[in-house]
Amino acid sequence: MSGRFRAVTLRLFNTLSRELEDFVPFEEGVVRMYTCGQTVYDDVHIGNARTYAFWDTLRRYLEWRGFRVFHVQNITDVGHLTDDADMGTDKVEAAARDEGLEPMALVERQLGRYYRDMVDLNVERHYVEPRATCHVQEMVETVEKIVDNGYGYVVDGNVYFDVSRFDEDYGYAEMSGMDPGELEAKPRVKEDPLKRNSADFALWLKAPEEHIMRWRSPWSTGYPGWHLECTTMARRYLGATIDIHGGGKDHVFPHHPNERAQAIAATGKELANYWIHAGFLTIEGEKMSKSKGNFYTAREVIDDLGGDSLRLYFASSHYRKDADFSFEDVEQAEAGVERIRRALGRLESAEGGRETYLRREIQVMRNDFTEAMDDDLDTPLALQAVFRFVRESNKSLDNRREVLLEASDAIRKVCGVLGLQLDREVEVDSGVVDILLEQRERLRDEGRFDEADEVREELLGMGIEVQDTDEGFRWTAT
Repeated sequence: MSGRFRAVTLRLFNTLSRELEDFVPFEEGVVRMYTCGQTVYDDVHIGNARTYAFWDTLRRYLEWRGFRVFHVQNITDVGHLTDDADMGTDKVEAAARDEGLEPMALVERQLGRYYRDMVDLNVERHYVEPRATCHVQEMVETVEKIVDNGYGYVVDGNVYFDVSRFDEDYGYAEMSGMDPGELEAKPRVKEDPLKRNSADFALWLKAPEEHIMRWRSPWSTGYPGWHLECTTMARRYLGATIDIHGGGKDHVFPHHPNERAQAIAATGKELANYWIHAGFLTIEGEKMSKSKGNFYTAREVIDDLGGDSLRLYFASSHYRKDADFSFEDVEQAEAGVERIRRALGRLESAEGGRETYLRREIQVMRNDFTEAMDDDLDTPLALQAVFRFVRESNKSLDNRREVLLEASDAIRKVCGVLGLQLDREVEVDSGVVDILLEQRERLRDEGRFDEADEVREELLGMGIEVQDTDEGFRWTAT
């Protein structure tokens, strides 16, 4: 990696090397990033949403650090089969048949739903969002190169990738740790009798008569294998070797090793320098499944608790770690969002005083936030820095007005990196205010002043300022 531009401190975990590495893009000040996107046969579930939100946060942070980011995320509308590999039915076509729709009619409907979810989650539109069906001819050309270079073979109109031949020349197991010998002993999917070896995977499949989505190729009228689209489209829009390729943990095998193998077999060049994978979102420790009744769409949660709450919930766990979803945790995140909003309201409406010490705390918060994000996008630690500063700002309204506005701007900017919008008006629940005021008085009567101060701070976070006088306390809404 010598000779490339070195970022200041940013380190990312590279699945290919299994190490934290300094992030060094090929071109100074420019990042080329490709992430695996939605297969548009169904609605976005919360696990998908978590992954897409993380890639959006990575992009925002890179831009915040001064990079120009070209982020491509694909739309899969053909080739993703029901067993996630080379057998079964195309997921889009199967779902369309179940609903009595043409495949592209289903795709257009689901794309509308997908984009609505992304807007409400404040996921920025990507540099390009290519659809697989628009790049089939380029995929055919990729397969031709692979076959010409001796890494693909044709059987009855199907084209397969020869994993054992590739493994001899380049090695196949770097990312997944699974070598072809292991795959021979334990086939990952239902066996395809046309393959030479069970580890091989389909580049092109001959379409049966009932298959609606089909294209002409030198080998048959058919359709591309699932792994082919990302290899082809990443290079089409971002160049021969890109900086970052991201996906879910389930892509560590077989999807991303196959993408990488195809790229090297076609051109002799690596597809990406940094392979980054996000963990799963589970329900009570189990993978989401409609059949188990533990499947939640992003839309359900957004409509109930809001996009900002879901984004803050996602940021509260590290992107590489699995997280167990609960509505209670999102509700806690919703309370955190409201706390930030109230702090902004006070900072932006306060008359201020003569102090300036909050300016130092602004820099401390920025430094702590940056240090956390530079450490493999440690969003939980970054959030701690934000909330520490929110707490400090609640007690610092005696600073000059221009300092208070600087503090507000700093909060908005770091929260913007995490994808929060923070511009919705909120109402104070008078019943909750009464309960907290009573709780604070009881704690003061019992001499538990530190705890009483914590309740006072919580009230400040709701926009309620409490003042103690000789006649008792009084409160005002800020």
